Amino acid sequence: YMGIVLQSLRLDELIFPIKMSNLKIGFIGGGQMASALSAGFLNANICTKENIILSDPMEIAAQKAKEKGFNFTFDNKEVVKFADVVIMAVKPYVVPKVLEGIKDVWGPNKLMVSICAGVTLSTFESVLGSSARISRVMPNTPALVGTG
Repeated sequence: YMGIVLQSLRLDELIFPIKMSNLKIGFIGGGQMASALSAGFLNANICTKENIILSDPMEIAAQKAKEKGFNFTFDNKEVVKFADVVIMAVKPYVVPKVLEGIKDVWGPNKLMVSICAGVTLSTFESVLGSSARISRVMPNTPALVGTG
C-alpha cells in the first residue's frame, strides 16, 4: 500500500534513488504467505516477476509459481545464489535443516528475513554466523489479502 501511495505522489524517486525493481527476492517455502508477500512486492513495484524465485518440495507449489510467472526451483541453494534478500517461509521445525542445507552458499551481502514464528535469531546465527544479516518479521493474516 505504501508503495502505491509513494508512486502516486512520485516521492519514490526522491526517497529511493536506487531502483528497487533490480532487487532479487527469494522465498524458501512457497506457501500462502510467500504467495501473498510476492504479490505484494509486485504490486508495490519493489521487484519484478523475473527477480522473484521460490523453492518448495511440493510440485503444486512449482505449478502455482510458474502460473504466476515466477522462477521456481526445488533446490534451496539456488534461491540463495539468486537472491539479494532470502525470505524464510517454512514451518518453524524445518528451519534448522534448511539452514544446514544452505550454509555453504550463504554470503555476507545477503539478507535473511524470517517469517517463521518462534524461531530465534540465534538459531539462524548458529548456522549462518554471528555476522549474518538477519531480520525477523511477523506478517499478519490481513497480509494474505494485501491489507496488512
